Amino acid sequence: MTSESRTPMPNWLFGTLVGALIVALGAGVMAGLAWVTGRGNEPSCEGSVEIGSAASLLELAEVEPYFQAIDERCRYWLATDTRGDLVAYKTVLEGEECVRWDIELVSWRCDEREVDPGDLERWPVSIEDLPDRPQTLVIDFGASSRAAEEP
Repeated sequence: MTSESRTPMPNWLFGTLVGALIVALGAGVMAGLAWVTGRGNEPSCEGSVEIGSAASLLELAEVEPYFQAIDERCRYWLATDTRGDLVAYKTVLEGEECVRWDIELVSWRCDEREVDPGDLERWPVSIEDLPDRPQTLVIDFGASSRAAEEP
């Protein structure tokens, strides 16, 4: 009987292969994370966004304005105007992210100063009858940046 002699893999070669595998896996994870986080650079609420039942939202807004944010990007205050219609006020005033409703002072504020509701910018809103949800509040956050870039 002859015995076959196996030569073990040298440690340096084994270490090199394991190191290359770890680097490849790390690069794959980094690429995946970059792809996932890079998706957040695009506006998440561009165009028209269906918010919910207009009647339910009106009931809430009549009690008091309340703040909403879609994916922390498109911020608005849902409220009622002087006519009792639903409005979506922008949180930006004079280029500053400062508009807020002060529950204690019962007024719109930008930092410490009071703001007249007529001076607040609004997102366009509409109430639409969708096939599966009648009387749905829709806010138009504007056109897609991609659509504006395309010829």
